[in-house]
Amino acid sequence: SAWGGALELHGAGDIEQALEILRQTPIDLALVDYFLASGVGADLIRSIRGEPRWAHLPTLVISVGGDGVRSQALAAGADLYLDKPVLLKHLLNTLHALVGTTP
Repeated sequence: SAWGGALELHGAGDIEQALEILRQTPIDLALVDYFLASGVGADLIRSIRGEPRWAHLPTLVISVGGDGVRSQALAAGADLYLDKPVLLKHLLNTLHALVGTTP
């Protein structure tokens, strides 16, 4: 990964906008809130996993949904799931682990 400690974030308001960002921008990791304005994170993850160029994109889901949402997110292809609230240090360490770098 090219991620050398600095983060460049791209926010999306809905699933289609997220997919458009993925089409236009090299992304090292997808951080997905499960409950989205235009659906659920599992829908976005299935779209990501269905596209060969993104099939191995590290994907982390964050939610307040508990075990049911965790199961749905992982079944859709998420690599990891974190419950909200998330401590920033824990989130950053998790992001580094997913992209194979050290903090």
